Amino acid sequence: MTGKMSKAEVTCCFLQILSGVTYLHSSGLAHRDLKLDNVVVSASGIMKIIDFGSAHVFRYPFESELVLASGTLRLAELFVQQQHRANNLSRDCRFGSLSGSRSL
Repeated sequence: MTGKMSKAEVTCCFLQILSGVTYLHSSGLAHRDLKLDNVVVSASGIMKIIDFGSAHVFRYPFESELVLASGTLRLAELFVQQQHRANNLSRDCRFGSLSGSRSL
């Protein structure tokens, strides 16, 4: 056993993390510290996002307006005109990190 994941396993893990982030964002929650250290794997291979200490609520369930973050960790996703570009860049960086890619 080499200890390396196959491309299919990396893709599966990445899609699970992406699904979790999509769920969080649909619930109005931004993790703000998403990295591989904050993702655990269950015995059955299910990825779970942990450590919500830096999380920020940007939309409450009963409101339609966004709540802007404060401080230096303001999320690019909260700026509507940059949302698509920020989401793609973040997704590409996470996938590159998981797949062991050196150049992004």
